[in-house]
Amino acid sequence: MPRSETAVRLRVDGIVQGVGFRPFVARTADSAGVDGWVSNTGDGVRVHVEGDRTAVEAAAERIESDPPPLATVGRVDRSRADPEGYHGFTIRDSTTDGDGTTLVPPDTGICRECLADLRDPESPYHGYWATACVDCGPRFSVTRRLPYDRERTSMADFPLCADCRSRYETPTDRRYHAQTVACPDCGPTVRAVADDGEPQAAGSDAIARAAEWLRDGDVVGIKGTGGSHLAVDATDTDALERLRERLGRPSKPFAVMAPSLETVTEWSDPGPTEREWLRDTRRPIVTVDDDDRPWQRSVAPGLGTVGVMLPYAGLHHLLFESFGDGPLVVTSANRPGEPMATTTEGLLGVGAIDGALVHDREIVARCDDSVLRVDDGRTTLLRRSRGWVPRPLDRPDSGGPTVLAVGGEFDTTVAVSCDRDIVLSQHIGDVDGPDGAQAHRETVDHLLTLLQSDPDIVAHDEHPEYVTTAEARRRPERAVGVQHHHAHAASLLAEHGVDRASSLRSTGRGTVPTGTVWGGEVLVADRRSFERVGGLAPFGLPGGTAAVEFPRGRSRRSSTTRRPSTVCWPTGACRRADERERRRSRPSAAER
Repeated sequence: MPRSETAVRLRVDGIVQGVGFRPFVARTADSAGVDGWVSNTGDGVRVHVEGDRTAVEAAAERIESDPPPLATVGRVDRSRADPEGYHGFTIRDSTTDGDGTTLVPPDTGICRECLADLRDPESPYHGYWATACVDCGPRFSVTRRLPYDRERTSMADFPLCADCRSRYETPTDRRYHAQTVACPDCGPTVRAVADDGEPQAAGSDAIARAAEWLRDGDVVGIKGTGGSHLAVDATDTDALERLRERLGRPSKPFAVMAPSLETVTEWSDPGPTEREWLRDTRRPIVTVDDDDRPWQRSVAPGLGTVGVMLPYAGLHHLLFESFGDGPLVVTSANRPGEPMATTTEGLLGVGAIDGALVHDREIVARCDDSVLRVDDGRTTLLRRSRGWVPRPLDRPDSGGPTVLAVGGEFDTTVAVSCDRDIVLSQHIGDVDGPDGAQAHRETVDHLLTLLQSDPDIVAHDEHPEYVTTAEARRRPERAVGVQHHHAHAASLLAEHGVDRASSLRSTGRGTVPTGTVWGGEVLVADRRSFERVGGLAPFGLPGGTAAVEFPRGRSRRSSTTRRPSTVCWPTGACRRADERERRRSRPSAAER
């Protein structure tokens, strides 16, 4: 006969995989003196606890209300069960059972404990660039599919050594069931290579070599957590100018990474909220006022601000320990209009580096740095990516169809609405060529795989010539076009919980059935339809798309035209769109 008085089953969804939730449940059960098991499933975490009634209730309550730091508990289904006579509490193997949705957590900056290990000569993780535990490290960027276990991540290529296995299996260790745990004996390796890929050094010597290159004014590629950076000494204006020339970016503002907040305060005065964000474990790029030093004017010409972030990976901390206290420019490793490099070959192919610091852990999901700005204490996310993705947003119309939205042409993201959530992808960038299209396709496939979701509808921009429109139409699901400016207006309505409003749209190239490209419109819109009540007068523009993208065209006529951005664009594709649909006020994807 079972010795337990009562038993409870819990089904927990949300961000509960890859965050130490199972070890937390096991410790909670042990502390409460109850028996049972916990397991990852295809839709979250399942828990069975049994024992004394009071102890079972206490354990279940803590599991629901006091999760680990990186976890976000969504819905908890609790039900009574029959005691089964377990002795002790175990972490069971994961299963793919379940029909709900769970999410892998975002990548997180290295925690204080792991950073202390990295700096402790007595620690087995001393000087190891990829140390991590249940509270920190890569998650989203290394996960191929769920349930979240090592064999479903890019860490599957690195079997645990005996010492790491022991820590992985010890309930009191913070690396207990940490899927990204590794050490110098069993984990990914780092090496320095020349611009032609020829190996130069490995391990700590590789990091020292990269620091030496930076001090010498070289451009160094760095393969990191979710992608690659190009780095130079931020105070070396000659090195920065070489970087700009090689990339063809004469004036784009670059971000800088500083080794500590104390270093940042030597050349800026961030406010309290900005300081909090700089120290946040998500480690976003934060725009701060500069003090107009020559190197700052070279980093971000004409702005008076500079984007700053602190190190978020062990590799960054080790590099600064060798390089020194000065700031480094760190910008995404890609040429304009191309996706960020995620492989050693891709990094070398950018063609801008003198040497590179690379590793052999696969980056499964490209994930660029997030960017935010603080105005009068109010935070605005300018780019929502690493550290935030794939945390969901609340869905206003819970229970509707599953929709995949593929985004527009520039600064693109994709999104999936499913169940109660809208899950946005990481920043993809521009999708106007074959490389961007491939990155877009990989992002869509990865997100749908993680969500275990099959969309009912694919929503795309109505512009007939966008690459994302073609990507939507190649899919088997029903494709629905959405007018560009109405999409902007509807997103604002949803964000602010408003049903109807007037909206001034001043950016983007949204087509309409008459063959006109809108660029400055006043819409009265709700989430389903819109009416254009004002806008700039249309005019003919020689060159069409080329003239929009390159306003100083080759002809004297196009280069001297000074008109509003709204243009009449009589392309064949727009004529065909005109024949298909002539209404100016149209229903949304939800109505159709």
